[in-house]
Amino acid sequence: MNNTSPINNHVIINFLKFCKDKSNFSDSGNKEHYESITEISKSDNGEALVNSKYRSFNLDNIVDNFYSKNKPLSVDGFLVGEKKNKIILYFVEFKGLDIDSENPKKLFKEVVEKLSDGCCNSCFNECIVNDKIINNLIFSKKRYEDEITNKIKYKYFESIFIVLPRIYEKFCEKKKYNYNLSYGEFISYLINKITKHYFIIFSNSNTKSITTQNQYKNSYLKNKINGNISHILNSTNTQVHIYDENTFINKLEELTLIKI
Repeated sequence: MNNTSPINNHVIINFLKFCKDKSNFSDSGNKEHYESITEISKSDNGEALVNSKYRSFNLDNIVDNFYSKNKPLSVDGFLVGEKKNKIILYFVEFKGLDIDSENPKKLFKEVVEKLSDGCCNSCFNECIVNDKIINNLIFSKKRYEDEITNKIKYKYFESIFIVLPRIYEKFCEKKKYNYNLSYGEFISYLINKITKHYFIIFSNSNTKSITTQNQYKNSYLKNKINGNISHILNSTNTQVHIYDENTFINKLEELTLIKI
């Protein structure tokens, strides 16, 4: 008969150790689960956004090893910290975009306006940019949703509501805990008992490091992210931080991290 186990720090640490051991996921893949932040922050072209000695759970790799198909979204990784005997989870998403990137909707609007003004009137032949194309552009602009900021939002939600609970289910199977009874307790503990931070890291083309979030006050990306994911703060008790790579490196030095 399966047992139940009250969720506490000891259970969470054992669960994290389970996540770290890729042999628990050997049926699906063999990617590393615990790597340097440098490795985790690499883009598709192999260039690292952050160079750091610290190591983190690579949640993307864990998902790849755990799911053979229908993979949910996930943040890039998470670190584990502790303060006053309480566990802290630091989720991290690395974006190679410059923090001062222009508003894509604004750029889209400028293109439509230029076309509408007849920028091709000087063409000798009939212009291929006709009214139908312009109307389609206008319609697309109105329906446009910022894919970057939406993904930042959904990656976090699916990480804490789908990915971690599903892995916890596998953990319960190994420990012979009754998952049906402990799932709700796990979610409740994760949301209400564990302090959570969500670090969103962009690049900074300026030579001067940005040290406070107030310096992002005119940033389109910051404003867009805050508008899209502000409700995360209320529904999951998560603090969201938007940093450039240098500020993030400095922030890591301030954290009390746990080696799992």
